[in-house]
Amino acid sequence: MPQTYGPAWEARKKLYYETHPKKCAKCGATTQICLHHKTYDYPMGEEPDSALVCLCRSHHSLLHKIHRRNNRRIPLASHTDWFLSDRFVLKPKRAKYKRRKHPRRRYRRTAPKVDTAAVLRSMRK
Repeated sequence: MPQTYGPAWEARKKLYYETHPKKCAKCGATTQICLHHKTYDYPMGEEPDSALVCLCRSHHSLLHKIHRRNNRRIPLASHTDWFLSDRFVLKPKRAKYKRRKHPRRRYRRTAPKVDTAAVLRSMRK
């Protein structure tokens, strides 16, 4: 169930979507669209169009994740502008390798050869 912020916000969203296309500003997707606040300096429902941008759900959550990772030191408006620019490129994750506790041995250790017949004979006695 989508989160709602009251009738003032719902009216503001409707007004925004009348003048702007309902598609993601980053990828152009038209499903699961969220209206993102570039800044929270205005009362809810009274934001100018310049303080809002449409994003799909995945890009909206990614933008907030990046903002949280930077401990919110950079203003959200600056993060949003950088995120929507061509300068933002999502790098693929590097594979994580387990660190070995001991260096790799050159030769594989093998178990000592045991004469199983002799062991069975000794057990029978």
